[in-house]
Amino acid sequence: MTRAPRQAFTLVEVIVVVSMLAIIAGFITPRLMRRSDAPAQDTVEMVRVFLSSVAARDAATSAPIAIEYNADAHTLGLLIENDNPEIRSFWKRDTITPRVDLGAVNLTAAIADGGLLGRDGWRFELAQAERRARLEFELESRSSGRRWVVSLEPMAMRAASSTSNEVPTSVDVIDLDDTARGNWVW
Repeated sequence: MTRAPRQAFTLVEVIVVVSMLAIIAGFITPRLMRRSDAPAQDTVEMVRVFLSSVAARDAATSAPIAIEYNADAHTLGLLIENDNPEIRSFWKRDTITPRVDLGAVNLTAAIADGGLLGRDGWRFELAQAERRARLEFELESRSSGRRWVVSLEPMAMRAASSTSNEVPTSVDVIDLDDTARGNWVW
């Protein structure tokens, strides 16, 4: 008697294939999740660069400057003193520092030295004769709901960004004893 050739997979072959598919899915899924937040992460980086350029402009000039949030256009921009006597407005848009379109994120809170600036649009003037206020912008991704905090310390030249569940650390902090004892009481 002759036996017909096998038509099915063995149990071992099925287990090996399912295991391989699970491993591949484990590598692909996090990348797909990160890719959905890419526009929001790019916008957060643009806000960080914008605040860093505001700090540089504040340090380089003695002229008054202001940060403006336009809620209708959903943009952040830098305003400078208007030097044209024919125009009655004190402020004009800075053409050197590009405006930031916040299309991929919502500005959930803007805080200056602990005070909330508002949601309907605002202008915050940086006083030249005084210490710069600590600025903090809380941003939320429109697609995933992920949150970030972008902050600019009063004496810093660069803004720092972190996700809202991280403890934000100033970019200018140096651990002098080099033991990183920030988590322990000493």
